[in-house]
Amino acid sequence: MRIIHACFIILAGAFCMSAATVADNFRTATLSSELWRVNDGGGTIRIDNGRLRVSAKDESWKRAAMFSKKGFQFWNETGVTLRIRMTALAAAASDGTDISVFAGFTPDAEAKGVQSSENVAGVSITYSRKNGADLALVLKDAQSEDTKRRGDAKGNTFQYLYPAVHIPAAGDDLPLDITLRLDGSVIEVKAGGIEFSQQFPNGLTKRSWENGAYFMLQQMNFSAGRGAVIIDDISINAPAFATAVTLNTRKDPPDKNKYPDQVFVRTEKTIGPDAFSTGGYYNPSMTGMADAPAAWGALVNSMGGILRFPHGLEISFQFWPYETKDWFGVLGAKGGRYGTIQSWFYPNGIKSNPTTVQAMLAAAKAQGVRINLQLNCVSMFNGTDFIYVKTLPEERMKRENPMDVGTFSERALALIVSNNATLIDYVTANGYADTVASIEMDNERWDMPGEDYAAVVAAHVKMIRSKMPAAKIIVCLGELAAYAPDPENTMYVRWSKTLLTRLAALGMTGSIDYFAPHIYPYLSDMAEDFIGNNLEDWAVRNVYRSLDVMSGLIDAAGFKGARFYVSEWGAQSDAVAGGSRNDLISAMASALGTVKTAMAIYSHPRVDAATFHPFIHKSRVSRKEGTPFSKWGGQSVFFMADSGTYRSTPVLEAMLLFRQFSAASTFLPSPMMLPRGVHVIAAEDAKGKKYFVVNSTAASVTFPLAVMKRRTLTATSVEATSVKYGTYGDAPGDITPIVPADYGDGVIPPYSVNMLR
Repeated sequence: MRIIHACFIILAGAFCMSAATVADNFRTATLSSELWRVNDGGGTIRIDNGRLRVSAKDESWKRAAMFSKKGFQFWNETGVTLRIRMTALAAAASDGTDISVFAGFTPDAEAKGVQSSENVAGVSITYSRKNGADLALVLKDAQSEDTKRRGDAKGNTFQYLYPAVHIPAAGDDLPLDITLRLDGSVIEVKAGGIEFSQQFPNGLTKRSWENGAYFMLQQMNFSAGRGAVIIDDISINAPAFATAVTLNTRKDPPDKNKYPDQVFVRTEKTIGPDAFSTGGYYNPSMTGMADAPAAWGALVNSMGGILRFPHGLEISFQFWPYETKDWFGVLGAKGGRYGTIQSWFYPNGIKSNPTTVQAMLAAAKAQGVRINLQLNCVSMFNGTDFIYVKTLPEERMKRENPMDVGTFSERALALIVSNNATLIDYVTANGYADTVASIEMDNERWDMPGEDYAAVVAAHVKMIRSKMPAAKIIVCLGELAAYAPDPENTMYVRWSKTLLTRLAALGMTGSIDYFAPHIYPYLSDMAEDFIGNNLEDWAVRNVYRSLDVMSGLIDAAGFKGARFYVSEWGAQSDAVAGGSRNDLISAMASALGTVKTAMAIYSHPRVDAATFHPFIHKSRVSRKEGTPFSKWGGQSVFFMADSGTYRSTPVLEAMLLFRQFSAASTFLPSPMMLPRGVHVIAAEDAKGKKYFVVNSTAASVTFPLAVMKRRTLTATSVEATSVKYGTYGDAPGDITPIVPADYGDGVIPPYSVNMLR
């Protein structure tokens, strides 16, 4: 490969670079740390025999990515040109759509991957030995006026934003010679050796991109089986380098003086009996709810007695009144990927069988707990086929999300509402009205336009009010998530404005009790960043800022009587980029980050209730069965199948302490001068004044008021854990118990969660 420009000569001949150019043909033994940074996510990014291998971990939806450390200016006529010669390798374990590869640019100098970046521009390749390849230009621009360019609910680019070019199956590997050019007017891509060439207006928002763009390459597995991309060389050429000014909007936002980074109570508020609920996978025996141990109900009751069911995205394959076995064969006949059903469900088979609504209602009533019942409001199974409220031609339903690009069908909506009406009838006819604490309109339906979701909500609300007039109804809402320089123009805010405006026009202002933003302040953190971020306090500010902005939108649309039910929140969601999640979720640092987030959420004046989501997951630990602590899901409690007991973590212990403090209590404004990193809520109950204090610093603090009793959760270090991934919890050294203890002083230890009287 020859680059015609001035460059530094390296004796090994591995790469050359100038202020505006990067070129690498991978002739060194290791990847150049001067040029590249990586996020391997537990996969492989290494040089083998002069070629770079990028291969995500052998699990569904795993990603491995690399990024340039140099930024490139393209907002001009000449632009930036990328050339990359590579070979995509199909994953051996799957006959479906095995892998995807993205090559392109992002303006985010600290990007972690395509899904977590608000802005990307480049070419996407999906490849499998059975189905061949699809190549397409893709853009994601969170500030765009074009809704299709903003990314979907999971942060994906729209692979078919522009027409994809299909290449028939040709074996286990696909050689590609890609040239991508991007400037202020157009984005174009060509592939040597095959008939592929596209050019379109770039449609990118100038203010997001004009300070420079960074190269990104990502390989992702759609299912188990390790795919890979092998890279021969990369060259990036731009005529003028622009040093990107990167504002750390998490830790140093432009409006940091407007929102505090210490927990505070603005106005007096009483915590109601239904304020706490939990979320997760509620099939603790892994064979069904009928044999759930009695300890399951006691555990849920200890955290408020209400659980959210099904479980976030599991609503996409909950088809009332059918079980998985009833529709699984139909999904298989369609290729295992259809409509909005998650494509990882089919490869996992009946093992992914979600608990049915019927079984959950019966188990909840028997064990004295209640349900925040999610309704699948956008799709159904009628015994023969799937029906979606937005439709596409059959051949497109297998590769595109109809919720985004389909045609709205009033007839399909009527069928879905009628089907859900039979569910409500089942609840009332079988004595479950008191078991259902609230009804939620699906989950995170940001993948469909706000006006479409509004129509779905309005139709269901009218039906529910006719059958259960007193039902508490929860409607999805966006939130700010990570800080954006221009929050009023982020995708979720614009989506929420559209939703609220349309709901008001449909006469819903007096019919909705709660709106449900979801709050995960540490989502997509790298494993090495996770502990440090939990000890810092920018997430407190982020929670207040997000809830304040969304509260203003609700008022402006005329929903002044509606409150917040934060139906998902957690210190981490189902993914931490790279590393074992259980070591992280069970660390004392996670307990501190989680409970500070809880304090910020519950102290906000508009929040009535919230669902703690990384609670129970598919963690059936058994030495007899050879099932170790699972690293999937970030749960805070584990089911020990051999003994029929549950294993706690510091996160759960901290939340139990906060729930105990909050129950039947009134939070009080009580300004106190405390060091940064120390957070306090003052409250009053039937026994008098009390305080909840979190210290996430390494120094002890003397509480400024007299203390008679202190109940404290603490650890000698933030790395101290109660669960080690890969063990069974019964060998010496496996367990470091961290549980609350009582003290008679007012000294707040470092790294501690405290309840004071």
